[in-house]
Amino acid sequence: MSRILTLFVGIAFFLLSVMGMIPGATVAGRLFGIFSATFINQVFYFVLGLFALSAWLKGDKTPQIFLTVAGLLLIFLGLAGFYYGEGTLFHLLTVNAADNVLHLSVGALLLYFAFLLMKR
Repeated sequence: MSRILTLFVGIAFFLLSVMGMIPGATVAGRLFGIFSATFINQVFYFVLGLFALSAWLKGDKTPQIFLTVAGLLLIFLGLAGFYYGEGTLFHLLTVNAADNVLHLSVGALLLYFAFLLMKR
């Protein structure tokens, strides 16, 4: 089950990164007019998607480890984004309130499923 979820997460992050580079999907540097869509943001999501897909291919406990680490990373980014406010986070990622809510939500879901599947 964790492999399927990791595959889904990897494809979602990969597609998110690709969509951020499509001119029609971004409006004034925002994906769907809401989320920040800078080059560094797209590279971040692309790399996260590649890690997810490699964890899916590896199997065993690697998908659960990915879900846990990615969940913690996204929660950290969401909390740091709210703490530092809108703009550039750590001089790399551009975030706004919508990005922060998305990071917190997806991070919490990834952690939830990682710990839920750990009990199996």
